[in-house]
Formats: sequence, C-alpha cells, structure tokens
Amino acid sequence: MALYMISFISCGATFVFYAAILPRLARNTQHSRDLRERYDRGEISVEVYEREESLETNRISNTSAVGAPPSR
Repeated sequence: MALYMISFISCGATFVFYAAILPRLARNTQHSRDLRERYDRGEISVEVYEREESLETNRISNTSAVGAPPSR
C-alpha cells in the first residue's frame, strides 16, 4: 500500500510540474520561434499566430501523452 501511495503521489507531482512548463516548451520550439518572427514582421495575422501556437502546444501535449517522438 505504501508503494502505491508513493507512486501515485510522485506521478501526480510529475504531471503538475509538466503542466506548468508546457506553455514554455511550446513557445521555444523552432516552429513557434519561426511563427513569432513572421508575426513580428507582419507576415501573418494574430489569429493565424495564435492558432498555430495552440496547435504546437497540442502537438507537444499529445506527444508526451503517447510517449513517442513526433513524426514531423
């Protein structure tokens, strides 16, 4: 029972820390940095930038849930 409690608590703590760092991870991918540069230069609109950044966050979240590297 003690091992179950320790593993459950450590798993929960890992998810909390991962959820806190996820937005920073998504903003620092090469794709997101390229998007930010294009947005700053005025090549894309704010709607496109926000949608693409959201998709990048979802891609990282889905990859981490599955545990496999992305297929890009």
